[in-house]
Amino acid sequence: MKPTRVITDTNIWYGIGQKTIIFPGDSNIILCVPLIVLSEIYSSPNAQKSQENFDMLISAIESILSYKEEIEIIDIFPFEYILKYDNLNIKYYGNAEFYFKEFEAMVQLKYEDVKNVPPIRPSISTLTEFINETSKSYKKIISANSVKFKKTDTIPLTESLLLKYINDCRIDENKVFQELKIIHKKEFQLLLSTFDSFLREVSKTNKKMTDNDWIDLFNLVYVGQNDLFWTKEKRLKTRIRELKLEKYLFEK
Repeated sequence: MKPTRVITDTNIWYGIGQKTIIFPGDSNIILCVPLIVLSEIYSSPNAQKSQENFDMLISAIESILSYKEEIEIIDIFPFEYILKYDNLNIKYYGNAEFYFKEFEAMVQLKYEDVKNVPPIRPSISTLTEFINETSKSYKKIISANSVKFKKTDTIPLTESLLLKYINDCRIDENKVFQELKIIHKKEFQLLLSTFDSFLREVSKTNKKMTDNDWIDLFNLVYVGQNDLFWTKEKRLKTRIRELKLEKYLFEK
């Protein structure tokens, strides 16, 4: 029987590093680390915040390095992962080797070596701005039909927003992939439903999505219909349960 893939969030590796989470030595599951998690850890501002934060970051890195042979690395970024679902034969550029080389170097550093180095986390504010702007489509639905908004299916609109941004990125950066026509709802159910929930909340409350919201959503890209998702992010878990999609949550 094939082991169940468990997609891990970044906070799981901090927990394993701090010994508040035990690495599950279970042959029936395999922990998967998406490239976006490696990127998030590598570019973490915790390196510069304080000695304590630096130590936590290094322990997370050491945990990934120590279990490297027992985990699966998903060596592809989120939008390419969606594009590749319909482009199985396309070869893409993976980046995991770069991060592991950097991790090997980072564990040799001390806090004094990095505390004055500018953070290297890339901004995804353009994506955040795009979504906050296009979420006005939801506001139009609410204005026209505020009483029935709860029962209005906005998944097609959510899919169209994702498709637009993914294909815009494809034109700019991922030309080897064909244009994406649909997002497979069964395979990407957790992503679509959670993203839809975020957008509906943004529209109803006038709050805006933040870059941190995107980090949460990016990890859900990798959770297929037969996978599980492991996170300690309480708000995200609550949202997933409210959507009645707790079948995707891995608990230990």
